[in-house]
Amino acid sequence: MVYFRLWNHSTNENVGSFIERSGCHLQTLRLESIPIRPADLLELLRMLPTVENLVLSDLLPNSITKPAIQALTFAASSGDEAILPMMTTFVVDGGYLFDADALLTMLQSRLIHSHLRPRLRHFDIILPTLSIPAARLQEFVVDTAIPMAASFLSRLNDNLIATTP
Repeated sequence: MVYFRLWNHSTNENVGSFIERSGCHLQTLRLESIPIRPADLLELLRMLPTVENLVLSDLLPNSITKPAIQALTFAASSGDEAILPMMTTFVVDGGYLFDADALLTMLQSRLIHSHLRPRLRHFDIILPTLSIPAARLQEFVVDTAIPMAASFLSRLNDNLIATTP
Protein backbone atom coordinates (compact mmCIF):
# COMPACT_ATOMS: atom_id res chain seq x y z
CA MET A 1 0.00 0.00 0.00
CA VAL A 2 1.35 3.39 -0.99
CA TYR A 3 0.12 6.70 0.44
CA PHE A 4 0.71 10.10 -1.11
CA ARG A 5 -0.03 13.36 0.56
CA LEU A 6 -0.63 15.99 -2.08
CA TRP A 7 0.19 19.49 -0.91
CA ASN A 8 0.01 21.51 -4.10
CA HIS A 9 -0.71 21.16 -7.79
CA SER A 10 2.93 20.59 -8.73
CA THR A 11 2.90 17.42 -6.61
CA ASN A 12 0.26 15.94 -8.93
CA GLU A 13 2.95 15.72 -11.62
CA ASN A 14 5.16 13.76 -9.22
CA VAL A 15 2.36 11.26 -8.55
CA GLY A 16 1.79 10.83 -12.28
CA SER A 17 5.51 10.29 -12.89
CA PHE A 18 5.66 7.75 -10.07
CA ILE A 19 2.72 5.81 -11.49
CA GLU A 20 4.22 5.76 -14.98
CA ARG A 21 7.65 4.68 -13.74
CA SER A 22 6.37 2.00 -11.36
CA GLY A 23 4.04 0.30 -13.80
CA CYS A 24 1.90 -0.58 -10.78
CA HIS A 25 -1.55 -2.11 -11.06
CA LEU A 26 -3.39 -0.05 -8.48
CA GLN A 27 -6.66 -1.60 -7.30
CA THR A 28 -7.88 1.08 -4.87
CA LEU A 29 -7.61 4.83 -5.23
CA ARG A 30 -8.78 6.98 -2.34
CA LEU A 31 -8.53 10.74 -2.74
CA GLU A 32 -9.64 12.65 0.31
CA SER A 33 -9.55 16.35 1.23
CA ILE A 34 -7.00 17.36 -1.38
CA PRO A 35 -6.90 20.34 -3.71
CA ILE A 36 -6.90 18.86 -7.19
CA ARG A 37 -8.02 20.58 -10.37
CA PRO A 38 -10.67 18.82 -12.48
CA ALA A 39 -8.26 18.34 -15.39
CA ASP A 40 -5.62 16.84 -13.07
CA LEU A 41 -8.17 14.44 -11.59
CA LEU A 42 -9.19 13.25 -15.06
CA GLU A 43 -5.55 12.84 -16.08
CA LEU A 44 -4.81 10.81 -12.94
CA LEU A 45 -7.83 8.54 -13.44
CA ARG A 46 -6.88 7.93 -17.08
CA MET A 47 -3.47 6.71 -15.91
CA LEU A 48 -5.02 4.04 -13.68
CA PRO A 49 -7.12 1.63 -15.77
CA THR A 50 -6.72 -1.15 -13.19
CA VAL A 51 -8.49 0.71 -10.35
CA GLU A 52 -11.43 -1.31 -9.05
CA ASN A 53 -12.32 0.80 -6.00
CA LEU A 54 -12.62 4.57 -6.34
CA VAL A 55 -13.25 6.76 -3.29
CA LEU A 56 -13.49 10.53 -3.78
CA SER A 57 -14.17 12.51 -0.63
CA ASP A 58 -14.22 16.27 -0.08
CA LEU A 59 -11.96 17.11 -3.01
CA LEU A 60 -11.42 20.82 -3.39
CA PRO A 61 -12.26 22.99 -5.21
CA ASN A 62 -15.16 21.21 -6.92
CA SER A 63 -12.83 18.72 -8.53
CA ILE A 64 -15.47 16.33 -9.81
CA THR A 65 -17.25 17.92 -12.74
CA LYS A 66 -19.76 16.73 -15.31
CA PRO A 67 -16.96 15.90 -17.82
CA ALA A 68 -15.36 13.63 -15.18
CA ILE A 69 -18.64 11.81 -14.57
CA GLN A 70 -19.18 11.52 -18.33
CA ALA A 71 -15.65 10.10 -18.72
CA LEU A 72 -16.62 7.36 -16.23
CA THR A 73 -19.75 6.53 -18.27
CA PHE A 74 -19.86 3.62 -20.68
CA ALA A 75 -21.71 4.71 -23.82
CA ALA A 76 -23.32 1.99 -25.93
CA SER A 77 -22.73 3.96 -29.12
CA SER A 78 -19.00 4.43 -28.58
CA GLY A 79 -18.16 1.03 -27.09
CA ASP A 80 -16.42 0.47 -23.78
CA GLU A 81 -14.16 3.51 -23.71
CA ALA A 82 -14.91 4.86 -20.24
CA ILE A 83 -12.02 5.50 -17.90
CA LEU A 84 -11.52 3.03 -15.03
CA PRO A 85 -13.06 0.11 -16.93
CA MET A 86 -12.48 -2.27 -13.99
CA MET A 87 -14.27 -0.11 -11.38
CA THR A 88 -16.63 -2.13 -9.19
CA THR A 89 -16.89 0.28 -6.23
CA PHE A 90 -17.66 4.00 -6.48
CA VAL A 91 -17.86 6.22 -3.41
CA VAL A 92 -18.31 9.98 -3.69
CA ASP A 93 -18.80 12.40 -0.83
CA GLY A 94 -18.89 16.19 -0.95
CA GLY A 95 -20.16 19.04 -3.09
CA TYR A 96 -19.28 18.91 -6.77
CA LEU A 97 -20.13 20.42 -10.15
CA PHE A 98 -22.21 17.80 -11.93
CA ASP A 99 -25.91 17.19 -12.28
CA ALA A 100 -28.04 14.29 -11.12
CA ASP A 101 -28.72 13.06 -14.65
CA ALA A 102 -25.01 12.70 -15.43
CA LEU A 103 -24.47 10.76 -12.19
CA LEU A 104 -27.43 8.42 -12.71
CA THR A 105 -26.47 7.83 -16.36
CA MET A 106 -22.95 6.85 -15.28
CA LEU A 107 -24.25 4.51 -12.57
CA GLN A 108 -26.69 2.90 -15.02
CA SER A 109 -23.94 2.33 -17.56
CA ARG A 110 -21.86 0.56 -14.94
CA LEU A 111 -24.68 -1.49 -13.42
CA ILE A 112 -25.65 -3.06 -16.72
CA HIS A 113 -24.10 -6.51 -17.12
CA SER A 114 -21.39 -6.87 -19.73
CA HIS A 115 -19.21 -9.82 -20.69
CA LEU A 116 -16.37 -7.39 -21.43
CA ARG A 117 -16.00 -5.74 -18.03
CA PRO A 118 -16.99 -6.14 -14.40
CA ARG A 119 -20.24 -4.60 -13.23
CA LEU A 120 -20.43 -1.95 -10.52
CA ARG A 121 -21.19 -3.86 -7.31
CA HIS A 122 -21.21 -1.09 -4.74
CA PHE A 123 -21.78 2.63 -4.74
CA ASP A 124 -22.19 5.11 -1.94
CA ILE A 125 -23.26 8.62 -2.88
CA ILE A 126 -23.23 11.39 -0.27
CA LEU A 127 -23.97 14.64 -2.04
CA PRO A 128 -25.86 17.04 0.21
CA THR A 129 -26.21 19.71 -2.47
CA LEU A 130 -27.44 17.44 -5.29
CA SER A 131 -31.17 17.31 -5.91
CA ILE A 132 -32.57 14.39 -7.91
CA PRO A 133 -36.14 14.49 -9.25
CA ALA A 134 -38.19 11.58 -7.88
CA ALA A 135 -39.33 10.58 -11.39
CA ARG A 136 -35.70 10.26 -12.54
CA LEU A 137 -34.88 8.14 -9.50
CA GLN A 138 -37.82 5.86 -10.22
CA GLU A 139 -36.67 5.52 -13.85
CA PHE A 140 -33.20 4.63 -12.58
CA VAL A 141 -34.61 1.87 -10.35
CA VAL A 142 -36.76 0.43 -13.15
CA ASP A 143 -33.96 0.57 -15.74
CA THR A 144 -31.33 -1.06 -13.54
CA ALA A 145 -33.76 -3.60 -12.02
CA ILE A 146 -31.49 -4.45 -9.13
CA PRO A 147 -32.02 -4.32 -5.36
CA MET A 148 -29.08 -1.93 -4.92
CA ALA A 149 -30.89 0.73 -6.93
CA ALA A 150 -34.03 0.34 -4.83
CA SER A 151 -31.92 0.72 -1.70
CA PHE A 152 -30.33 3.85 -3.19
CA LEU A 153 -33.77 5.31 -3.92
CA SER A 154 -34.92 4.56 -0.39
CA ARG A 155 -31.83 6.17 1.17
CA LEU A 156 -32.22 9.27 -0.96
CA ASN A 157 -35.87 9.61 -0.05
CA ASP A 158 -35.04 9.12 3.64
CA ASN A 159 -32.47 11.90 3.43
CA LEU A 160 -34.85 14.19 1.52
CA ILE A 161 -32.37 14.58 -1.29
CA ALA A 162 -34.87 13.55 -3.93
CA THR A 163 -37.37 16.13 -5.09
CA THR A 164 -40.71 15.79 -6.78
CA PRO A 165 -41.33 17.51 -10.11
